[in-house]
Formats: sequence, structure tokens, C-alpha cells
Amino acid sequence: MVLTKLNNDVLLMILEYLSAKGLCSVSGCCSELSRFSKSCEQVDRLWRRLCERRWHLDDRTTKVLGVCSMKDTYQLLAARNRIPKGKYTLQHNYIFGSSHSHGISTWIMLQHNDVNARVHRAVDGAHCWINVRICVQNVYHSSIELDLDNLSNIRFRNESNDAFTVRRVMLISVDGSACSDSTDNHMWGDRWRLSALQFGVLQCEVWCPPTVVYETDFLAMVDELVMEIGVSRPTTSDGRSYNSCHACRQQQVRTAFVEEDELWTYYTEIPGVGVMMRSKPLHSY
Repeated sequence: MVLTKLNNDVLLMILEYLSAKGLCSVSGCCSELSRFSKSCEQVDRLWRRLCERRWHLDDRTTKVLGVCSMKDTYQLLAARNRIPKGKYTLQHNYIFGSSHSHGISTWIMLQHNDVNARVHRAVDGAHCWINVRICVQNVYHSSIELDLDNLSNIRFRNESNDAFTVRRVMLISVDGSACSDSTDNHMWGDRWRLSALQFGVLQCEVWCPPTVVYETDFLAMVDELVMEIGVSRPTTSDGRSYNSCHACRQQQVRTAFVEEDELWTYYTEIPGVGVMMRSKPLHSY
């Protein structure tokens, strides 16, 4: 194999351009490359860089996991579908649903109104809404796109066909940092693009049936989140790059919410008071 004839420095320069999937494929090509991948400390640094890019990890997190190598760290966190670390994705943000399919990971959270876990309600009492936060990460595509101006791209479904209407959507965070008011992507209604391993957090204003009083009512009624996400094709048949949204194929991504029984690991019902959020969940999701 040609790669085995290269010196280590040149080989490492080539490996730097590979994804996690590519690094695993290279190490399985032959016994020489497998030994090189396991013994070379610089290859472990490549895995560390991938972990930092995907999950924004620090040294403390990797030590807590107690694994032998950064490759093992990457595979463990990928198997758990770990949410990347950021302003709106810290440990105290409870996750009410997650999925990983077609190279796209999603997690569902809520912007909590108060400790009483009540939803927002209009002054006239006829309308109520809840702010749902959706973390989306592009795991291995060249880029993905979501048209925030087309609200039909984000839908909340259940078997009873209850009315859950997405009224507004905005991007509030990219790669863990909050979007400033001057950022174009932060405006209501926009086209949002994520490169490989980038993640962002959307906030959706979801109008609910008037019977919804607490967050638990909403979470018990809704079954899944359905999103239409554009996945860019890297090149055309003649080798040119795709740059426009018309070059994207639409990919439907479904994320199931937690079961109703599991909701009460995050909430507790106090007689005469109502539903309250727990300071800590009964177990980690």
C-alpha cells in the first residue's frame, strides 16, 4: 500500500483531513496502519481534536469517562449520542428527546417559563405557547441547511392530531456561543447552514391547545418532532462544488419525545401547588 511507504510526518498530514469514519477505515486497511494508529501519540491527538470539535470537551470530562484513548472516548460519546457542550446545552438543560440518523444528531429541550413549569399564556387566556429548543448537529455531511422562513419544515406530531402550530423560529446559538442581535442568522426567518461538526440551537414558539397548562401536559401529548433538513451534495457529476440551496436534497429527520412515565424523573407534582421542576433528574437521560 502506498500509504505505508510514507514517513510518519507526511502520513499524519494526510490523516488530519479525515473524519472519524475515515480514520477508522484507514486503521482497518492493513496491519501496518493499524499498528501505527494504535501506537502513535499524534494519531491520538487527531482523535482529541475531533472530540473537541464535536463535543467541545475539556480535560476534566475526558478524565471522568475513564477510557484509555481518545478514540475510545469518541466512540463512547458517539454511542451515547452525547449533546455538545454550549451555552444552551449545559448539564442543567434537561433533554426530552434525542436522535441520530442520516449523519444528523438532534436533541430536544425546553426554555422553562418558571420553576412551576407553567406554559406561557396570553392575557385573554385563549392562547398558550411553549418555547422548544432544538439542538442540531451536522456530524459528517459537507453542510446541512434549514430554511427557518418556511415554518412547515418543523412539525410536532401526535396520534390524536392535536393542534401544535410553530409560529416563530430563530437561531439562538452556533457552536456553543450565543448569537448576537447583529448576527443575520439570529433574525426571525432565515436560511441556516451548518458545516461538518458544527451545531446550533433553534428556539421555536409552539402554540398549544388551550388544555395545556404545564410543560408536562405538552410533553405527554406530543409524540415526535419532524424536521426537513437540506443535505448538500459535495460535488456535481463534472466535479464542480454545489454552493446553492437548490443543490440540497431534503432529508426528513424524526426525533421521538421521552415516554410519559419518564417525564416524572424531571418533574414532581405537589398537591395544592401544581407541577414543579426537580432540581436534578432522578437519573441521567
